[in-house]
Amino acid sequence: MCVQIGVDFTWERLREELAAATADDEAGWLPQEVLKGYAQPSIPAAWTAGDGGRTLRLLRWGFAAHADAKPHLNARRETLAAKPTFAAAAQTGRCLLPVSCWHEWRRNGRKREPYRLAAKDGRLLTFAGVRSGGSCAVVTVPAAGVAAWVHNTGLRMPLIIEPAARAAWLDADFSELAALASSDASDLEATYLSQEPRQGELV
Repeated sequence: MCVQIGVDFTWERLREELAAATADDEAGWLPQEVLKGYAQPSIPAAWTAGDGGRTLRLLRWGFAAHADAKPHLNARRETLAAKPTFAAAAQTGRCLLPVSCWHEWRRNGRKREPYRLAAKDGRLLTFAGVRSGGSCAVVTVPAAGVAAWVHNTGLRMPLIIEPAARAAWLDADFSELAALASSDASDLEATYLSQEPRQGELV
C-alpha cells in the first residue's frame, strides 16, 4: 500500500515539470513533506483535458466512483481494468500524481520503523493514478529493490511513471500499457526516520 506521501515542490515547479497548460488550484497549495491518505488530503494531479491540453489540479486522495462509495487510497495495477470500482477510470480517468517521496514502515521484530523513500537525486517522481470526479487513488505494483526491503510485510509500492512514459499513461489505450506494469526501483533510496512523520509538516 501507499498511504503517505510528500510533495515538497511549488505549484509552478509542478506545472513546469508536468507541462500543464492550465493549473487552477495554485491558491490552495502549500508544499508539504507529509500528506496522510487516511485524512483524505487534497493532492496535485495532472491529466489530459477534453481539449487535449494537460491540466494540473488538486484532487481528494481517496478514490470514490460515486458519492456513497467507500474511498480507496490505492488501486492494484494487476486488476485495475477488471475491477468494477476502477474499470472506467482505467480507460478514461488515468492521471499522474507528482511527489517528492513516500513513507513506508519496515517490520523489525515487534517494531515498525518509518522510512522515507525518494529518488537518489531528489528529482520529482510521478506515480500512476486514477481519478473519478474530484477524487483519486495511487496505482500500486509489487515492490522491488529497496522498496521491497522496507515494505517487507505488504510488499507493494506505487507504480512510478518515468518522464518518457507519462504521455502514454495519460493518453494511450489501456490495452497498450502492458509495459507499464512495474516500477524501476534502482535509483531509489530509503532514509530511516527517527520519528513518525506528521501530517502537514511544511518544507
